[in-house]
Amino acid sequence: MNSKDSDGIHLFCVSVSFGSNHVLTNFSTCFPIGSRTCIMGPSGCGKTTLLRLILGILPPSRGIVYVPSFRKFSAVFQEDRLLDSFHAVDNIRLVCRRKVTPSLIEAALMETGIPQKSCYIPVRELSGGMARRVAIVRAVLADSDVLLMDEPFKGLDPETKSKTICFILKNLKNRTLIAATHQQEDVELLQADLLKLDMQDFPSK
Repeated sequence: MNSKDSDGIHLFCVSVSFGSNHVLTNFSTCFPIGSRTCIMGPSGCGKTTLLRLILGILPPSRGIVYVPSFRKFSAVFQEDRLLDSFHAVDNIRLVCRRKVTPSLIEAALMETGIPQKSCYIPVRELSGGMARRVAIVRAVLADSDVLLMDEPFKGLDPETKSKTICFILKNLKNRTLIAATHQQEDVELLQADLLKLDMQDFPSK
């Protein structure tokens, strides 16, 4: 690995097992810094496991996961993981630098189609689609070098999804994007490369 390649995220011969359940087996790949990648495959093939390995939430059973120590991550999980009693703006402010003001956050939320009046009510009162967009805006506005998203657009109608993806691309800048999805159109809309996982190689999640 040369010095330039070392800035990327690398998995070398990684295996993950939960007891007798083998999820990934001798899996190797690389995510160059600044790249955009969509991970696709049937349910249970290991997409979420792969994201958790990269985040350091899950250690590999075997192999090496190399992530440069100076890289910072933000993530959209399958669950929104919002503070229910806080409104949308405060949920996002908690992970942002001070220069990201409430007015900037409000404008970002409105770009994804969330009405201004909905920005300041407890997120538990928002629809599922609105809460999902709050989680996405939070991850995008957070100070990070790598943005990971696990099924980020579930529950969004086509128009709202289009607005949300426009917001992501507008604010992605030079960050690395890795998104797990079931939708081929997401690869095209995010202008991303495709990493396809096969159930034959990844027997279960």
